Amino acid sequence: MREAVIRNELTSFNAVFDKTLYRNVVRYIKVESPFNVGIKTVSRIVAVGSGVAHFREGDAVAASRLGSSYREYQVANANKVIQIRKSTTETLALVPTRVSAMMGLERIGDIR
Repeated sequence: MREAVIRNELTSFNAVFDKTLYRNVVRYIKVESPFNVGIKTVSRIVAVGSGVAHFREGDAVAASRLGSSYREYQVANANKVIQIRKSTTETLALVPTRVSAMMGLERIGDIR
């Protein structure tokens, strides 16, 4: 798999979603305890695996993956992170909006 190690610089915190997730009542996500919460980050690439040509060390990226943001580092599928200009709070604010739109259209609205 084409992976990258990224250092989380900023993460969003969503207490309502995390509480709902812990109760395992999110319709489109099923979890088994124990599990980690935290999904959205803006980060910086610190290492890339073989076959990853579109990222370099130091690139700013946005990532969204369950259980990955409440930690300092994460290993991510390089095809599932998005390169961004800067790791800023303003950019981080856009990440959950993108995820909410995707969930609403794909998972709830069943649009393909």
